[in-house]
Amino acid sequence: MAKFEKSVLIERPAETVWKFIADFSNVMKSTPHAPDLRQVSSGALGLGTTFSGKDGRVTLELRITEFSPNQRLVAEFVKPGFVKGTTDVYRLEEIDEKTRLTETWDTRLNGLYRLLGPFFAPRTKRDVTARLDNIKRTLELERVP
Repeated sequence: MAKFEKSVLIERPAETVWKFIADFSNVMKSTPHAPDLRQVSSGALGLGTTFSGKDGRVTLELRITEFSPNQRLVAEFVKPGFVKGTTDVYRLEEIDEKTRLTETWDTRLNGLYRLLGPFFAPRTKRDVTARLDNIKRTLELERVP
């Protein structure tokens, strides 16, 4: 469908980058026109944590399916059905006190929505690029601890 991957090199250690992206509200604030996603499960962010929110008229629900601190975070959409299986993967690689942050967004469309796949590619590319650029800028320029 619409799959896009982008990396940025952030001049901060992996632990700092992880701390920032593991607070999902930071990721949402880094994304222009992001849906209003809120954690609905109890406890700290981790494997199985669920989020729900609205994107226009559509209610979204996603779950953390992989959680390896300072290395990898995977969120998978479980609702609505037409995007079930869509994943957003963050990988961190520390390189000399810097961190390569890679995001891979893989849109899975189901049913008749598969026909709309080509229309999702430009938005996916724009959103992932803006999000990573904003995360980099925030962590480097504002020196978030």
